[in-house]
Amino acid sequence: MMQGAKQMDMTFVAPRFMQVGGGSVGRIADLLAKLGLSRPLLVTDPFMVSSGLVQHCKAYERLAVQAAMSGSRETTIRALVANPLVGQYPVAEQLTDALLETNRRFLTRFFPEG
Repeated sequence: MMQGAKQMDMTFVAPRFMQVGGGSVGRIADLLAKLGLSRPLLVTDPFMVSSGLVQHCKAYERLAVQAAMSGSRETTIRALVANPLVGQYPVAEQLTDALLETNRRFLTRFFPEG
């Protein structure tokens, strides 16, 4: 340690379970089951609230619902651009195309002809 420097103690608490990357959302039910829960899991964090991240995510969620209800490809892209994990139009376009093609049979609002 440098002379005159004060020592700082820190505590780091890691989550018991962490889901990251593609398909994470699809594993939420499994994660809840591991925790013995059957209802939605709410995570609150003062930084997420004060930084605007919660509002940012809420905007993404609202656009995602709007896209699902309308069957609009453009609204889906806007939702993904609003997602803090995506945030780039070209990436959102590619993800939208992949999402729609992979799930075509379930997305009757996007593909009413079947």
